[in-house]
Amino acid sequence: MSQDPAWQSFILAPPQVLGVDAFGDNSITIRLWIRTAPRQQWIVDRQFRLRLKKAFDREGLSMPFPQRFVWFENPLTQIKPGTR
Repeated sequence: MSQDPAWQSFILAPPQVLGVDAFGDNSITIRLWIRTAPRQQWIVDRQFRLRLKKAFDREGLSMPFPQRFVWFENPLTQIKPGTR
């Protein structure tokens, strides 16, 4: 993105990947610094995330999301008519 002519005026220095910051239950946090022109950090952030998501899609990498399994147990048994 920093080499894309359409974005070079927004990004002032090559991005720095600082490394893996945390492992979560359903995530990996990677710290990245992108130095931007004043007040352009939000548009650069959105574009970077969009490009990252598209790159993940191309590579077949899915986004993790929390999953929960809920088990219902019914202690009542079904009573058949005429058995009581």
